[in-house]
Amino acid sequence: MLTNAQIWLYSLISVFIVSLISLIGVFTLAINQEKIKKASLLLVSFAVGGLFGDAVHNLIDGMVVCASYLISFPLGISTTLAVIFHEIPHEIGNFGVLIHSGFSAKKAVFFNFLTALAAIFGGFLTLVIGSKISGFSTFLLPITAGGFLYIAGSDLLPELHHEINPKNSFLQLVFMISGAGIMALLLIFSE
Repeated sequence: MLTNAQIWLYSLISVFIVSLISLIGVFTLAINQEKIKKASLLLVSFAVGGLFGDAVHNLIDGMVVCASYLISFPLGISTTLAVIFHEIPHEIGNFGVLIHSGFSAKKAVFFNFLTALAAIFGGFLTLVIGSKISGFSTFLLPITAGGFLYIAGSDLLPELHHEINPKNSFLQLVFMISGAGIMALLLIFSE
């Protein structure tokens, strides 16, 4: 069982790590700007759904991570990993939208990171509320699990359907099974 101080520490460190994913756009600074402009239309398409909710989405991510730590350390770790892996395409898409809107790459990275910091506020809010309202985290987690299932099924899985190369489709299947396997292992080893 974690102490209150450990819950706060692990929660806020995890939420900060999740926020750092927004800096993924920095890697595009090494790419030719003309190639970024050409790819930005595809990135815009990918990010439209994610932008409907740019700072609210991050706020909820922070709340979920911290609520998970309030329940248990292994659940906090597995939730952090799940959030990180779904944040990568989300943040790349956000970065693409900002570039397409006319932001320089440096400004796009800055504003993407700025909105990602809402996760820290959401995490802090959850830790404060969760310590005062009994059952808050157990109420928040089922809603979150449903959200993850919805995102995976309605946003991410349809993107995989665009692949027609059997070799790449097989690799997608391997990675999906690997992701589920990692989550299962975390559950098994947490007991």
